[in-house]
Amino acid sequence: MYNNLCHDQYYGTLIPKNYSEAAKWCRRDAEIGGNMGMTLLSLMYSDGKGLPKDDVQSYMWANLAGATDKNAANLREALARVMTAEQIAQAQELSRNFRPKTLEANHRLASEQSVSTSTSTTTSGIHQIEGGDAEAAIDRIRRGKHSSMPKAERAPATVSGSGGITLENGTNYTIRVYFGGPASRTITIAPRSSTKVDLGVGLYREAAEVLSSTILPFYGYHYQERNADYHVKFYVTH
Repeated sequence: MYNNLCHDQYYGTLIPKNYSEAAKWCRRDAEIGGNMGMTLLSLMYSDGKGLPKDDVQSYMWANLAGATDKNAANLREALARVMTAEQIAQAQELSRNFRPKTLEANHRLASEQSVSTSTSTTTSGIHQIEGGDAEAAIDRIRRGKHSSMPKAERAPATVSGSGGITLENGTNYTIRVYFGGPASRTITIAPRSSTKVDLGVGLYREAAEVLSSTILPFYGYHYQERNADYHVKFYVTH
């Protein structure tokens, strides 16, 4: 559900970005089985935005959404790499015990959102937000037809110990890459070149697009571990 307050207040679409409010509406959406609410609730628990950081809760919601959503499944896998077996078992138990609320609750939620959205857009209008360009681009790509981001391979640690991801453009096209999460970044990479992006620890949504209308954009998740280096290569096959 892309037009509900869960989505709009998380990304700052039409109304100001507010993670605390987003957490409230995403939880309501998630509790009635909404994949958007589940996935964004997982991201907020992972990043500690609007909610206390909690990998178990984050995994639980990603696990539930991942049953029908490939992107949520990728998020769950990213979390599993940094969790203990005990934490994963606990999160899986929470998933098994989850029961969606009734359709009646769904209708009540939709009614509340309709009233609240009308008030917010009338009084607040459209606001410029920090990192808005990257977040908006990621959201645009996620909603459209896309392919999965190339897999990030773990690279040997640098001498400096500065963690990040090297983006290699192995194509003859210019590529624009977006990161959203603990920090928002937009990176443009020239054909047949590469660049390193320093990233803080945390879970990022990522997207990329070739500046050509004939090639599908990419979308996925990246978990940045402390002092870890990764390498991603973009290539296009015809």
